[in-house]
Amino acid sequence: MILRKFRSFIKYRKSVSDNKTYPDFCLKASSDDTVFNTFRNNEIYKNILEHVDDELAYKYWVLLQEKYNLEPDAIYSSIKKLNSIGSPNLIKIDKSIPEVSSTALRYLYTGLEIKNFVDNNNLKSKRIIELGCGYGGQSIILQDLMSIDTYTYVDLLEVNLLISKFISYFELDFETKFTTLEGTFEDNYDLFISNYSFSELPLNLQKIGIKKIINSCMSGYMIINSENFNKNYKFMKKNDYEKLFKSFEINTENPQSSRLNVNYVYKFINKL
Repeated sequence: MILRKFRSFIKYRKSVSDNKTYPDFCLKASSDDTVFNTFRNNEIYKNILEHVDDELAYKYWVLLQEKYNLEPDAIYSSIKKLNSIGSPNLIKIDKSIPEVSSTALRYLYTGLEIKNFVDNNNLKSKRIIELGCGYGGQSIILQDLMSIDTYTYVDLLEVNLLISKFISYFELDFETKFTTLEGTFEDNYDLFISNYSFSELPLNLQKIGIKKIINSCMSGYMIINSENFNKNYKFMKKNDYEKLFKSFEINTENPQSSRLNVNYVYKFINKL
C-alpha cells in the first residue's frame, strides 16, 4: 500500500519547479526555523520565486497608483505584513514609505486584478482554489480584498508544508485546505487561480488539472507563460483553452514579468 501510494505520488512530480532541489528546500524550511527565517532570500528558493527585480517592482508600483488610485501609504499598509516573514529582499521604492518586498507588490497588483475580474463579471469568490501557491502570499493579500470562506492550496507536499507554516503567522478569516494533484477535490469551486504554475505543467499534468480541478470551477484567472518558454515540454495551446470555457478572455500581461517571453492573462467563465 505504501509503495503504491509512493509510485502514485512520483508520477505527478514532473512540473517545472519539481526539480527535487526546490521541494527539498521547502521541506527543510518548513521544519527548521533557522532556515525558515531566511528562506525567501535563499538562492535555491529565489530560482523559483522571490525574483521580481527592481525595474518590474517599480512598474507594479506605478500601476497600483495610476490604475487603482492607491496612495503610497495605502500600498505600504496593504503589503507590510509580507515584508518581514522569511527575510525577503527589500527595496526602497519611494522615499515616503519604508522598504518593501518587490514580490509583495506583485501579489497586491495581481490580487486587485483578480478582484476586478470577479467584480466586473458578478462572480463568486467564496470558495477559491489555487494551483502553485508559492508560500501562500497571494491568499494573504486576497483576504483583505474579498470575502472568502475556504481557500484550497494545490502544490507539492513539501511546498504545502511550507505554505502551512508561513500562513500560520497570520490571522486568517477563511478555512484552509491543502492537497496535491493526486489528491481528492470537491465538486465545485467559485474561483480557480494559477499565476504561471499551470502553464509550467507538462501536458499530461495539465489534463489532470483540468479534469480534477478546472472542470469544477465556475471561473478562473491564470497568468500563462509563453508556450515557447520551455522546449522540453508540450503544453496546452490557446485554442485548447478556448474549447473548454463558456467565456474566455486573453490579455497580454501588463507589466510583462519575463524578459524572454510574452506572457498572457487568461480569464474564463466555465460551462457549469
